[in-house]
Amino acid sequence: MAHLARKLFAATLLSLLPFTAFAQNNERYIEGPIAARVIEIIDGDTIAVEIHTWLYTTVTTRVRLRGIDTAEINRALCEEEARIGLEGLDFTTRFVIGDTPEAFLIVTDITPDKYAGRVIANVANMQGDDLAEALLAAGVAKPYNGGPRPDWC
Repeated sequence: MAHLARKLFAATLLSLLPFTAFAQNNERYIEGPIAARVIEIIDGDTIAVEIHTWLYTTVTTRVRLRGIDTAEINRALCEEEARIGLEGLDFTTRFVIGDTPEAFLIVTDITPDKYAGRVIANVANMQGDDLAEALLAAGVAKPYNGGPRPDWC
């Protein structure tokens, strides 16, 4: 049993070597595309996903959509923001999950976010439709590139 544990530990370490080199070079960008299994829709612009990185190795993270902001739901500053936030959540849920029992996305241009455990990335469905563009076109998102959040009230 100890031999198996050592083998699993070695395999895990080997699987992390590319990420170790990545971190040592201080590069903070992964181009992708990477297929990601949807775990949860957090809100209109944030999705929890699971990414298979190597043999028997997965990473679970939250992905915030690059270049947009959707209205807040729980921390809304007014009723209008909460209403639009729920519309954004509903739109993202329908876009991502639709009528499939298990949803997958394509994640590209991945960079760290200012909050630990979350990344910023471009997200598309398996047909290649960009989620951020779709949210903007539906009127439930606004352009955002950092700084103060857009006013929804």
